[in-house]
Amino acid sequence: MATLFFIVLGIILAMGLALFFIFRKTRLEKLSTPLSIPSRIQLTPDPNPKWKDQAKAEAAIQSFKDAGFQPAGTFLIPQMPGVLLFGLVKPEQQLVAVVYEHVKFGVWADVCLEYATDGKSLTVSNAPMKETADHAPGREKIFDKNLTVSELLEKTMAARLAEPCQPHGIEDFARFFEESYAKEKEWRSQSKAPPYPPDSSTETPAAAPKGGETVHEPAAAGPVAPPDAQTETIFPCQKEGAHECPFTFEKGSDREVMGMPIVEGDARTCPSCRHICPEFMETLGLTVEDLNIRAAIFCGRALEEMASRGEADPQAAEHVHLMERYREFTTRFPPGQHPRYYT
Repeated sequence: MATLFFIVLGIILAMGLALFFIFRKTRLEKLSTPLSIPSRIQLTPDPNPKWKDQAKAEAAIQSFKDAGFQPAGTFLIPQMPGVLLFGLVKPEQQLVAVVYEHVKFGVWADVCLEYATDGKSLTVSNAPMKETADHAPGREKIFDKNLTVSELLEKTMAARLAEPCQPHGIEDFARFFEESYAKEKEWRSQSKAPPYPPDSSTETPAAAPKGGETVHEPAAAGPVAPPDAQTETIFPCQKEGAHECPFTFEKGSDREVMGMPIVEGDARTCPSCRHICPEFMETLGLTVEDLNIRAAIFCGRALEEMASRGEADPQAAEHVHLMERYREFTTRFPPGQHPRYYT
């Protein structure tokens, strides 16, 4: 029975891929709405977190607990697959701490505070990736990837101004995080500041080193936003000795290109279609199963849209299996509970 299931699944996915190549150059491109960096995010509690570097993440979390921080829990960001975070608060000192893990950049931590007036804020971070020098007035951020948790706390207390700060408790950690991100995104949109930076391998300090630390002042206190795509990309089909895409149905790939996101301006976008190349599946925190589900939903929605304009018949024999899979996945994974399959 299991073998039969996977045979049927393979046939359905093949139908979905065929549908893509039929309509890719025509109507389907018009149905593909490019995604931008989300203007807002929503934290989703994760009761069973799967840290890739569990030892490092738990060590950082324990260090904050030893310093008197209260745990606010582990969260996913559905709009940013591949990011896991743990929040902590210390209301008596008006401090918020966040331990992150990104599938590519590993584990790092921030300590944040928000002043009571004028929208000013401070973040001290040991994030490993480069950060931009553009910043909103009053939102200071200090970076040094070599800092320990105790050193992050020391620098935070040394850098904080002698002004009242907003206390944050466990119950409003998620709100603080989401609002900090929204402020950052709004400022960048209005100021035309560059988006979040790529890889730390090209890091250029925004200010001269001061006593061994590198000081940057980017846009917002609160979370260090997950990095964008690399600016230079070599696709599998462009590597030496390669002449074809290895992810086509004919090549027997299990990485369904239709399940990859569409992100406008992303350097990882396939040269021949609008989806990010499946080569970068892991950097987005996606699995083969995720791609299969996303592909069925993408193709099903596209076919429904075309049917609404009288351009396709979902009941046609060649579409029956695809639509059955589409309905199954949308029922099992509603958008409100599983946004990762719809973005």
